[in-house]
Amino acid sequence: VDSDWVKAAQQDTWPVGGTAPTSAWQTRELVEDAYELTIFDVPPGVYDVRLTVYRFDEEGNIAPLPTIPEDGRMQATHVVLTRMRVVP
Repeated sequence: VDSDWVKAAQQDTWPVGGTAPTSAWQTRELVEDAYELTIFDVPPGVYDVRLTVYRFDEEGNIAPLPTIPEDGRMQATHVVLTRMRVVP
């Protein structure tokens, strides 16, 4: 997403092809998963690559897991993995 929250791409899927549900994750466990993203027709600019991980809440609804990046600041729904520049 850019500074105006315009999405350049999005992909939603279960972790590791559905073989690693978040409910089975352990604290500090490393779960690796690779994705290819197709960039939409978006204006040139700088976009954050963000990761949101979901779980089922007590009512069975899908809800984002809270995240704490390496700097220790609590974030509500995502971690910024990197930034990318879209050029014309």
